[in-house]
Amino acid sequence: MGQTLIVGAGIAGLTIGYELAKKGQRVIVAEKESRPGGLAKSFRYNGFTFDIGPHRFYANNERTLEFIKHILGSEAESFSRYSGVYVLGKYHSWPLRPATLFKLPPKVMVRSGIDLLFQKLKRADDRDNFEDYICNRYGFTIYEYFFKKYTEKFVGLSPEEMHSDWARVSIDKAVIDKRIGLRSLADVIKSLIMPPKISTEFLYPKDGIGFFCDKLSDKIRQMDGAILENTSVDRINYSEDKINTVQCNGISFTPDEVVWTAPIGIICKLMDLPSPRIDYLSLVLYNIELEGPSENKYQWCYYGDDRIVFNRVSYPSLFSKKLAPEGRSSLCVEVTCREHDDKWNNAESLIDRVVADLKKVKIIGQNSDIASVHVERIPNAYPIYRMGYHNEVSRVKESLTKFKNLTLAGRTGLFWYNNMDDSIENGLVVAEDILR
Repeated sequence: MGQTLIVGAGIAGLTIGYELAKKGQRVIVAEKESRPGGLAKSFRYNGFTFDIGPHRFYANNERTLEFIKHILGSEAESFSRYSGVYVLGKYHSWPLRPATLFKLPPKVMVRSGIDLLFQKLKRADDRDNFEDYICNRYGFTIYEYFFKKYTEKFVGLSPEEMHSDWARVSIDKAVIDKRIGLRSLADVIKSLIMPPKISTEFLYPKDGIGFFCDKLSDKIRQMDGAILENTSVDRINYSEDKINTVQCNGISFTPDEVVWTAPIGIICKLMDLPSPRIDYLSLVLYNIELEGPSENKYQWCYYGDDRIVFNRVSYPSLFSKKLAPEGRSSLCVEVTCREHDDKWNNAESLIDRVVADLKKVKIIGQNSDIASVHVERIPNAYPIYRMGYHNEVSRVKESLTKFKNLTLAGRTGLFWYNNMDDSIENGLVVAEDILR
């Protein structure tokens, strides 16, 4: 059977490796980090487990769901979603609930009603940016009070600079369940008056999302596949339409197939091809151990207020009780940044600010006992959908598709803002194509 070299041991790369190894393919997975998992790994210290934000499995595709259940086995737990959003100094359930309507300031309610009933859509979709997309569907009031501030804070760019695709995917990722229609202000009002009776159930491994990737890695090794950690690609040699050799940490491989799940700008540089004008958003995580139990009710919550340094906070022990020692709790606090900017380079200096803001929004009390704060830096967490990104990505993909034994896959390899379930589904399809 042929040999496949997979660059990147994230959830897509590991899914592909597992499916190929299961069919007898010789699989080598090269991972630059010290352990597999990518954005789906977990951090463990002092009896606590932290994911990279609120990871959970929710698949509409039956084949993907069966794959997840097969890998997790008895480790899978099911729980209902309960998330929130912090707006105008108050907490609201997300997606919106009927009670939310009566918590909004009167002027916001009135202006939103005017937007719904009387505002003519003056913005043309031909600019195709985030601002026009949201204003045309939700009105200027909701755009101004939440979407604009959150987007500027999260991405660090004006909504006018962001493609409308960012609005589509970011709202979808927040809502998750496609049955909850929040595609316009009318849908929002309708959901408040006649809320859909929908319970969104997630699957989650008892020991953290990293268990899934650890299990896949173990299975690949058991089937004589290799996972090379702390391994980067140094050089790629190719002919006119084929990759011939790939050098990793000075060792040369001659694969029949190459699957690339790392950022696509890296492979362009390695192959002396024009690099795309695209970039990724990175994260700094503040994983906080608390001495006592948490009284919070939300599994995760969004913070659009630009006076608060973080964008989202999740509560690991509300996903699984095994993620914190008995009687204790934890917080995963997310701050977006660019790799090697001031927040990234001086992340530790922000700890006091993070703690002060947690108190300000009443996540922790003034006298809460924080046992420890662990800082983790996560590069390439989100592809940034700037205006014109389509052309850049298409140009790069076109230059790479001529190599008949190269496949791009996964979130970073495809420059694709997706969920874990989408990456698994993509991995299953890629593996099928290679085998065929």
